[in-house]
Amino acid sequence: MRGLCAFPNARIDTCVGDLLEPDDLERAAEMVASCATLERLVTAAGFGITANFSDTTFAKQKALIDIHVVASVRMCHAALQTMIPRDSGAIINISSISAFTRFPQTATYCGAKMFLIGFTESLAVELQKMGLRNIKLQALCPGQTRTAFPLSEDMRGFDPNRVPAFLWMTPETLVELSLARLERGSGTYIPHLKNKLYVFVFGNPIVTLLLNFLRKFGILEMALALFRRRKPAQG
Repeated sequence: MRGLCAFPNARIDTCVGDLLEPDDLERAAEMVASCATLERLVTAAGFGITANFSDTTFAKQKALIDIHVVASVRMCHAALQTMIPRDSGAIINISSISAFTRFPQTATYCGAKMFLIGFTESLAVELQKMGLRNIKLQALCPGQTRTAFPLSEDMRGFDPNRVPAFLWMTPETLVELSLARLERGSGTYIPHLKNKLYVFVFGNPIVTLLLNFLRKFGILEMALALFRRRKPAQG
């Protein structure tokens, strides 16, 4: 409702579908490509899996790749059909700080998010080479954000209470930071210093080896218990 109140004269077109279904994905892409005045595309659909890769079905892992990678690439291709002729618009692909880490039970998710960073950065360079200076592309890498994302059945192996409260961010703050950074140009963006520090620490291969050692002897769990919040995290 807040969005509608802020733009009382806006027209809202909807396209309900499942992006894992090829026909639905094409309908959505065609709708995007047909919007002659499209200024923003945000590829935010996705889900996570917290389980050993070999313990889950290939179908589940493929679905994760299809929604994060295939659907995002298809929607970007559709959006550029209307943005390139005008040399105007912006695309935000939602990646993650997980793209920089090497945690167990998240192999496909981390790989998919790494792809989005490489794809977005390479596409931005490609558009620049084509002489298109006014189309901006951002690979947004959020940290922990208070949404329903970690509450799904596939994320049952993830305990939000293990994440210190200060690392969480609201969706509103994330949007504000992302759009402000987009005004400055294309690129990969990790919002807020706390997330940059997280990537600096946990994206370090030496830290990964240390964490694996601590996890092996149960020391990591004891250390994390000191930081657990007393109240469950809200979605």
